Amino acid sequence: MTKLWDDVKKSLKDFSSAAMEKAEEFGKVASDKAEELTKVGKINWEIKQLKRSREKHLQELGLIVFDAAESDAIPGLVDNEEITERIHEIKTVNAEIKIKQDRIDAIHAEFGIPSEEVMQTEEKPAGEMGSDFEKYDPTDTDGSIDTSETSNDKPKK
Repeated sequence: MTKLWDDVKKSLKDFSSAAMEKAEEFGKVASDKAEELTKVGKINWEIKQLKRSREKHLQELGLIVFDAAESDAIPGLVDNEEITERIHEIKTVNAEIKIKQDRIDAIHAEFGIPSEEVMQTEEKPAGEMGSDFEKYDPTDTDGSIDTSETSNDKPKK
C-alpha cells in the first residue's frame, strides 16, 4: 500500500510541477501579449491624434480656400470645377442648416423661450472652429439657393 501511496504522491508532484511550468509559460505569454497590446494601443492612439490634427488642418485649409474662392482673392480658383462644386455643396448645406435653425427658433418662439436664452445654455458642438474663423458664416448664402420652407419643414402647432 505504501508503494501505491508513494506512486500517487510522485504522480501528484509530477503533475503539479508540469502545471506550474505551464502556468509560468502561460503567464509569460499573457504578459508578453499584454505588453504588445499596450504598445500597439499607444501607437494607435498617437495615430488617431495625428489624424485628428490632419483633419483640423484640412478643415482650416478648406475654410481658407472657401473664403478665397468666395472673395475671388485667388484668380482662377473658381475656374476649378471641383472647387466650385464643393462650394455649391457647402452653400446647399448652409441653407439647409439655416432652414433647420429657423425651425428651431420657431419652436422656441411657440413655447415662449427667447432664442438668446437658448443660445446661452447650448453647448458648443464638438470640433467647432475657434476664433480664427469667426468671419465664416455658415448661414451666409449668395441667394442662389432656395431656402424657402416647404409645408413639411414648418413646425406643427
